[in-house]
Amino acid sequence: MHYFSIEKTTLNPLKEILMYNTSQEFLSCFLRMINPFNRDLPHNATMGRDEILQQTPLKLLILQTLKTRLKNVNEKIKR
Repeated sequence: MHYFSIEKTTLNPLKEILMYNTSQEFLSCFLRMINPFNRDLPHNATMGRDEILQQTPLKLLILQTLKTRLKNVNEKIKR
């Protein structure tokens, strides 16, 4: 995995952040693909700092809703 920093590249800072976030998003999807049953890992563990800071309240609401639904499904399965 490559880490893009201002000191090491001549890219526009916005392009740099986009490239970093794209690689982080790929890592997140890849980890889910190779182990789709491991739901205990927090999503933030696979996210870059900039991506976490750029999340919108709507995206956070959607993620929280999905997490709650998964938790409810898991509880029903355990019963």
